[in-house]
Amino acid sequence: MSVILPAYNYARFLPAAIDGALAQDWPAVEVIVVDDGSTDATPAVIAAYGDRVRSLRRPNGGLNAATTTGIGLARGDFLTFLDADDAWRPDRIRLLAEALLAAPDAGLAYGDMELIDEYGRVTAPSFRRATGLPALSGDIQGMLLARNIVSAGAMMVRASLRPLFEPIGPRAAWQDWWIAAHVARAAPVVAIDAPVNCYRDHHANMNLGADAGRLVELLRAEVEFRRLLLSTVASGSVTADDLVRGLGAFESSLRRIAGADGVAPDELVSPSTDERRESAQRLGQARAAIGTGDGAEALRHAVAAIALTPADDDARLVAVDALRSVREPDRAPLEARATVVAVGFGELLADPGLLAAWQREVSADDDVTLAICGVTDAATTAQLVHVVTAAGLAEDGPDLLAADVHDRASLAWRLGRAPAAVCSVAQWREQQLDEQLRVAPHALAGGA
Repeated sequence: MSVILPAYNYARFLPAAIDGALAQDWPAVEVIVVDDGSTDATPAVIAAYGDRVRSLRRPNGGLNAATTTGIGLARGDFLTFLDADDAWRPDRIRLLAEALLAAPDAGLAYGDMELIDEYGRVTAPSFRRATGLPALSGDIQGMLLARNIVSAGAMMVRASLRPLFEPIGPRAAWQDWWIAAHVARAAPVVAIDAPVNCYRDHHANMNLGADAGRLVELLRAEVEFRRLLLSTVASGSVTADDLVRGLGAFESSLRRIAGADGVAPDELVSPSTDERRESAQRLGQARAAIGTGDGAEALRHAVAAIALTPADDDARLVAVDALRSVREPDRAPLEARATVVAVGFGELLADPGLLAAWQREVSADDDVTLAICGVTDAATTAQLVHVVTAAGLAEDGPDLLAADVHDRASLAWRLGRAPAAVCSVAQWREQQLDEQLRVAPHALAGGA
């Protein structure tokens, strides 16, 4: 059993943390204290324990780097984590170890926490009840897309899974979220009801009791990890609702940060060239999937595209259509003629003459339907009526269809046709021109 204890300038609380780790009612516990370049009396506190603890001093690199160092030194079959300002009861390790031993397929166990003040007095018997955190066992991948529910001080993980989360990457927000998310992708987890950590509130905590300004900085630290989580979801591993909640939490964070910074949310993320390329690929995969009726896979790809390039409104529209296809799999298909030409409602608004031009080119007798995408509510329906009236379209004119989806690929799903059966206005006109060019030489030859 290895206890990993990163310490930085918490000399006044460190003795209680180390004493609690050494007093566990579990055999063969090694306590690894990583001094992350402290400038207070932390080195002297550690030295006083002699060979009762293993210790290493490193240049200051932050909690995640210090935790990675401790993981690399650990020799136990189980790894568990203790913050230098927290404390443990003697049964802490035993409760979590027994939970893992009783569930050999589980990769991680975690418990509740007591809240204590700087003097060690209990101020809240259950952190979960105080904060509304759920205690979930089994597959928690989906929940972790939206928020972390596993605290480092309350977790224990099998050392055999260390390759999944070591080292803690540069895009990690917090070490516990990183570890839990990577372990949950490979194995179920076990939640126990007992409090297994005394989480100390001393008004200078990294997370606990953060004011509005500090909360914004915490959210800022999470942006890159949220992008990573949402863009690397494996096929079939989470539900559509999980993806929606995860995306909602990400975008809510961006709005909160942007409001504090006085900028647009899109300005907070600057995608790299590779990310833009991957986003375009994922959007293409989303469109292909929704066109074949696989809304869940389309939503997964669309959410990844949004995470990679948050300014991509096309990906959002595809995501909306994909979610609808998941929730309404048996929706009656729209009716249209043999040839379907799609145009976005925004395109019509931007080009008022398009409908009039269409009426000149197509008659009611032609087996062609112009499907107008993006007519999804009463407001857009009323706008469409106004646009059609202003264009002077006759009631017996070419066939028009108001489509309650946003994307051409989504229209194929609503029509029950293959995506290739739906074309844009420009593609349709090119096809008509190609047909004329094919027919003309034969007509000339016959006339000669």
